[in-house]
Amino acid sequence: MAAREPSRPPAGGSSSARGLLDAALAAARAAGAVALRYFTGGFEVSHKADQSPVTQADREAEETIVERLRASFPDVGFLGEEYGAQGNQDRRWIVDPIDGTKNFVRGTPYWATLIALEEDGEVTLGVVYAPATGDLLWAQRGRGAFANGAPLRVSTVDRLAAATLVHSSLRFLRTAEDGRYWDGFVRLVDRTDRQRGFGDYLAYTFVLRGQAEVALEADLKPWDLAPFVVLFEEAGGRFTDFAGRRTIYSGTALASNGRLHGEVLALLAGAPP
Repeated sequence: MAAREPSRPPAGGSSSARGLLDAALAAARAAGAVALRYFTGGFEVSHKADQSPVTQADREAEETIVERLRASFPDVGFLGEEYGAQGNQDRRWIVDPIDGTKNFVRGTPYWATLIALEEDGEVTLGVVYAPATGDLLWAQRGRGAFANGAPLRVSTVDRLAAATLVHSSLRFLRTAEDGRYWDGFVRLVDRTDRQRGFGDYLAYTFVLRGQAEVALEADLKPWDLAPFVVLFEEAGGRFTDFAGRRTIYSGTALASNGRLHGEVLALLAGAPP
């Protein structure tokens, strides 16, 4: 399924802001087309030093992104999953060509191309494109968050007892920072209404669409998370690590509708039920 055309950036922004967004959307679509061709046509799998899988699709998709964005913005650098840091690191694109490679390898359609723009440590733009499902999400600082052309808005649920919790791998949550958050996670499970296991980009989309209230992940790299900082903040939610820090560099992520964020942080930190 092809992604539906997103709404145009709101009027009144600078031409450079509009150009950055348009270029990021185009690069995500182009990289997604490369990856989708492999997904439907076959590929070989190798493994990195940490034994995580990688395919030619990952590499070619990242190369496509870098080539397109560098042609338009030669002074902006890159931090990518496959090729690391390139060029200017004060203003850089953060790229995950295929978020959810294990899903990709197993034929599961929930994987996405992630692109974010970080300027002096602040993520100002984010794009998430899932070619196999046709979903396209984007946000730009001060300009809103959208999915397939429709505005994104988190839910107004303000009680954990009515909340849905989405979580990634239980093993990673159990071992994150030597297990310091596991008991808090179990308390959170006990306090919430429903719990569902979805990892990678997909977990965050449920909260962004108001279909869940809390999402947690661990064992993360910055390229796994970068677009979601601005997506959540523009959609009315909140995005931090498990310690409440507004960062994509600590290896953990807590995303919420904002109303429940403090209570979740307290539970993770060891507050009694």
